[in-house]
Amino acid sequence: MKKLILSLVLIFLFSLSSLKLYVIAEDANKISLTSENTHVVISQSIDTANGKYLVPKGAILGVNDVEEIEFTYLIFVQYGVEVDYFINDIEINDDIASQDVKDLFVFDFKVNIPENHHIQLEFYDDTEAGYYMEVTVVLSMNFPTEEQYLEIAGQHLSFDITFESD
Repeated sequence: MKKLILSLVLIFLFSLSSLKLYVIAEDANKISLTSENTHVVISQSIDTANGKYLVPKGAILGVNDVEEIEFTYLIFVQYGVEVDYFINDIEINDDIASQDVKDLFVFDFKVNIPENHHIQLEFYDDTEAGYYMEVTVVLSMNFPTEEQYLEIAGQHLSFDITFESD
């Protein structure tokens, strides 16, 4: 009987410790802006490896062509923290793009606040009161000149999106 009780206690403790590790790993992957964590930068890349090609708005679309690419980020924001977001460091093949090329790409932001939530940053600690904010970045492209086209055609595009609190 003692072995059975000891086994049950060990199984319970093992499952509890596994759950804590899972929660900590999940929290590490979340974007959160608090009074202590005020700056988050996410690097995003666009490659033709996914089979889709970004073409200028209004162009005749081919089989795998798209006029817009959307990137959605879910961010936890602590109550009382104001959030700012912007695009920076647009790169073509890991080189900073010229202003002429940067002007080709249009980044529109859509913000949705689904509902209020509380998040538990540590499994046994207090919760941070705040809400989730869903930010969708819509990337589109203007019609390029011949020089701009030669510079970007078939190249790797990447950019950083920065979320920061005031």
